[in-house]
Amino acid sequence: MDEFIPNNYVELCRAHRDGALATYSLPFEFRALEAILQHRINTLQARLNEVQPQILDCLESLVDPKLLSADRSKLHMLLLNSKSLSELETDIKVFKDSLLKILDEDELIEELCLTKWTDPVCCSEESSLGLDHAHEMELLLENYFMQAEELGNKTRELKGLIDDSESVIFINLDSHRNVMMRLNLQLTMGTFSLVMDFKSKGTVDKSVGIVTILNHGY
Repeated sequence: MDEFIPNNYVELCRAHRDGALATYSLPFEFRALEAILQHRINTLQARLNEVQPQILDCLESLVDPKLLSADRSKLHMLLLNSKSLSELETDIKVFKDSLLKILDEDELIEELCLTKWTDPVCCSEESSLGLDHAHEMELLLENYFMQAEELGNKTRELKGLIDDSESVIFINLDSHRNVMMRLNLQLTMGTFSLVMDFKSKGTVDKSVGIVTILNHGY
């Protein structure tokens, strides 16, 4: 879980060594682990908060049937944010899997309770909730697993919204493409008509000239 360690982890360790955190009821490893998990959740939440409004704005623009032309820059931005959303979904899954791996192994939970090696008496005492430290560590991990699960659900909902809007976006793009094709066809036919009119007029003028020459005996 090294990738989950916040920048202030060293400060937390130093504070524990100097006795600055001695007033807390739980052992230091609980507070340090909670700081790590909270930092990771905050980071994932911040990434979701960044891409979500941009995605919703792009979708609102691209699925609007009243627009005469599709904004290609919005489509490009949607593709970039969709990629960022997929990366976020992967990171959330990695975080959840790490927590789940610990929760599935009672031995790992016991190993996280470091205080029992230095202060067995303290670790053997039940907390204010009537729980032993191993059980309380499990509750702590489950709490952040649920928060990560909630973030994962929001990410999947946003991806589902993109998938549901994809067909509408392509219909709008095809509609705009068809309008441009019809316009190009009309311009081509108009140009062709002008050319034919010009050629017809030139042919008539030549015929009149020939008749005039013949009538004058040339």
